[in-house]
This record gives sequence, structure tokens and C-alpha cells, in this order.
Amino acid sequence: MIVYDPTNSLAAAALHALPARSAEDPIFRLAWHARVFSLIVSLVKEGRIHWPAFQERLVRYIGDRELSAGSQTAEEIDLHYFDCWLEAAHETLVAEGFITDLDVTAQVERIHAAVETIRIEQLTHEDSHKPVAVDHRD
Repeated sequence: MIVYDPTNSLAAAALHALPARSAEDPIFRLAWHARVFSLIVSLVKEGRIHWPAFQERLVRYIGDRELSAGSQTAEEIDLHYFDCWLEAAHETLVAEGFITDLDVTAQVERIHAAVETIRIEQLTHEDSHKPVAVDHRD
């Protein structure tokens, strides 16, 4: 079992990087934030990945992001924080052999194809199968 150690400098750095939130703020602003968090926590609990290895990657991504970021709102910080989680998760899952970069590329291509299919269906009348004209003028 991996236990949080507040004397660990990486743990302290990660905790410091967490955006402040009020009691009314949701823990996860977006559904994918909860999913990527849950994925990593589950794999750590099952002993399939080591928390310190993931944590080092996360802290590195947060540090890189902080160097390139200027003044940001709390929401922007929160969104960037979970972008760092996603990047660290991706790198960890590849390093541990769960996925390959080719798997990710193939999935992204499938998502793009599905989105394009949905767009075409939404822009086409079922009866005539002609595209719907959209007026972008005010």
C-alpha cells in the first residue's frame, strides 16, 4: 500500500501545485478529469504502476507548465493541472507497456472519424440527404 508522505519533496510539490478551490467548487470540473484520476489511482492501488514514478512525471509536467504559463485564473490553473495529469498518465501508461503511442494515435483517428460522421448526419436531412444550409451572417 502506498501512503502519502508529506515530507516527500515531490509530494509537497504536487500538493502545492493543486489549485485552491472553495467548498462549492466541484472536485472535478470535467468528466474526463475524474476518469484519468480514477484510472491512475486504480492502477496504483492494484500495484500495476508505482505512484512515485507517476508522481515524478506529474510534478515535471506541472513544473514545465508553470514555467510557460503567465497569470491565470483558478479555472485555467485547474484545467492545466488536469492536462498535466493526462500527459503524465499517457507517459506512464506507455512506459509501463499498457498502451503504445500507436494505440493513442489510432484511437484519436477513430474519434475524429466518429465526429465527422456525426457532423455529416447532423448537417444532412434524413429525407433528402442534402446538406442543411447554414447562414453565418448576423
